Amino acid sequence: MFHSLRCSIAMAVVLVILVLSVSGCSKDKKEKIGEIYALKSTPQAGNVEKMKAYLEDKDREVRASALWYLKDVDREEAFRAAVRMLDDRDGFVRSSAAKVLGELKNPAAIDHLLRNVDDEDFHVRLKIAEAAGDIGGPGAMTILERLTFDTRKDVRIFVAEAFGKIGNKDSLPFLYNLLKDKDFEVRVKAATALGNIGDESAIPQLEKSLDDDNKFVRAATQRSLYQLLKDEPSTQE
Repeated sequence: MFHSLRCSIAMAVVLVILVLSVSGCSKDKKEKIGEIYALKSTPQAGNVEKMKAYLEDKDREVRASALWYLKDVDREEAFRAAVRMLDDRDGFVRSSAAKVLGELKNPAAIDHLLRNVDDEDFHVRLKIAEAAGDIGGPGAMTILERLTFDTRKDVRIFVAEAFGKIGNKDSLPFLYNLLKDKDFEVRVKAATALGNIGDESAIPQLEKSLDDDNKFVRAATQRSLYQLLKDEPSTQE
């Protein structure tokens, strides 16, 4: 079994290096990322220090890979590193940091995410919304409320999903607003989130969307209404 696992890991490392070769990245990057993947199969006390050094690497993919390694082996160190990397010069690294903080589910991350809610890169903002949904709590709601009116539909989609995941009834007015969004994908997510939250007071707002001009919105609305109505207490004795 262990031999098979080692073979699988070794094959994964080889495939990563081959992909990096095809993509034209430097040998230096290939070796570093290959080492990061290889170290996952050989836990040693010095590995964390190596990853901390890679967090300062000039290449963004090396920095992000080192952060993901830490998330799996040292959650406290990963948390500290992710908080720092929210200020990284590269948007890819910042979005990776936000994603890691969400997966760590440490409530202490909320203040740091809120501080970066206006990041210039929309990929970072949508990952902040996703992280807020994963962590939850009042601070997460503040983040999502701020991002409800983001100019990018991609961010608003993640906001609606996060509201539905948290399930806080205070999000209803914001979801009603997203239910009227100009983009149908946002409206679909808003309708779905309202069903997930399960508050019957959303029924009148959802009923208005039964006449939406998009079939996917109508379908999502019908599913949510069914979900809410079937859970509604019967008035019959």
